[in-house]
Amino acid sequence: MRTLVRGGTVISVDPEIADLPRGDVLIEDGRIGAVAERIDAPGAEVLDAAGTLVLPGLVDTHRHTWQAVFRGIGADWTFAQYRDAMHGTVRPRYRPEDVHVGTLLGRIEALHSGVTTLLDWCHCTDTIEHGDAALDALREAPGRSVFCYGAGIGTPDAWTTTSSRCWPTRAVRCRSAPTWS
Repeated sequence: MRTLVRGGTVISVDPEIADLPRGDVLIEDGRIGAVAERIDAPGAEVLDAAGTLVLPGLVDTHRHTWQAVFRGIGADWTFAQYRDAMHGTVRPRYRPEDVHVGTLLGRIEALHSGVTTLLDWCHCTDTIEHGDAALDALREAPGRSVFCYGAGIGTPDAWTTTSSRCWPTRAVRCRSAPTWS
């Protein structure tokens, strides 16, 4: 599959290419194949980027996608208020299907904002099914995601080998699950 992004203002992070006031970007099999002032790519799907910026995707290194449905709620909360509301009230009531929907929505929301790579710090993993639901949602969504299997706030024994919740074992289990690109 080939896509040619034509005629946009190309903002490059490659010093050899530099920025192009008007340029083309050829994407082949999901990767950048060429960047130049003009590219001929017979048979490629052409996207007219005239009047737009063409730039690398953004990277978000700390996001809690499962909370996407709560965006804007509690903007004026202190951390203690957030912790009590999200981890004391909401998280214990979240079902795996809620984690799936929230994570999928959060990942797509990030992509819509230009974030093509993110680290999802998922601390809504009260059961194995919750973690699996989050992983499944990240696999379904476009973009690159790194899943960080986290324990909920307020669980002091969460990361010990004798934890009653077995989080270390779950994290190892997720790591051995099939990967995706």
